[in-house]
Amino acid sequence: MLDFDGLSLSPTAFKDDAFRHTFSEYPKELEAIMAYHHGIAGLIRFKKFKYIVEQFWAVFYTPELEARLAKRFSGYVLKGSRLSICAWGGRFLKTFLRPGAVVSGFHQSAERFGLDA
Repeated sequence: MLDFDGLSLSPTAFKDDAFRHTFSEYPKELEAIMAYHHGIAGLIRFKKFKYIVEQFWAVFYTPELEARLAKRFSGYVLKGSRLSICAWGGRFLKTFLRPGAVVSGFHQSAERFGLDA
């Protein structure tokens, strides 16, 4: 029996990709930004955003700038997680499902993420 009611995936790869995407308009600083992001793994992203803006860009961190960065980051995570869940779920089901298997919650989880199950 497989239970997808509480679908949970490791967000690390999504967050790394989202950080790279969020700051991709600044290619000269991008590797240093990513090194900072990886070096401070437990810090919430808004504090990371503030530090990056103030230290790497040397500009004042405003609520408007925070909202723009958060929207860019979150949009990428949501788009990436939908694609990854779909691809991951399809591979998983093809690999591990056997005749007579019971799958609970996969369709509901797919609908929640806007996917065709």
